[in-house]
Amino acid sequence: MAAADVVEKKVPEIDSALVDQAVKLIKTQGYATRKDFEKLQDNDWARQFTQQISDAFHAADEAPYIYYERFDFTDHEISGIVFDMDQIKTRAAAGIKLGEVLGLKSF
Repeated sequence: MAAADVVEKKVPEIDSALVDQAVKLIKTQGYATRKDFEKLQDNDWARQFTQQISDAFHAADEAPYIYYERFDFTDHEISGIVFDMDQIKTRAAAGIKLGEVLGLKSF
């Protein structure tokens, strides 16, 4: 493929107020879902959002391990969760929490 044929993905712009809101949520409940931020359904946006959340924690001299994971549920719904692995210890636990919050059934 020629270099001219490659389309660059535009990095999504995310309002810093959303990042601040997510940081507060993660500090209090350990996670954020599409219930909190509808755009988490957009995988590119969610990845950028997660990076900005992590950067905000580090800028405040805090170092939680902020992670984004997507899960597939029995009704074929795919949804993601941003979580602090110091509070929600495993990916499996994050999937269970996501299912509970959204009322979805895991496989």
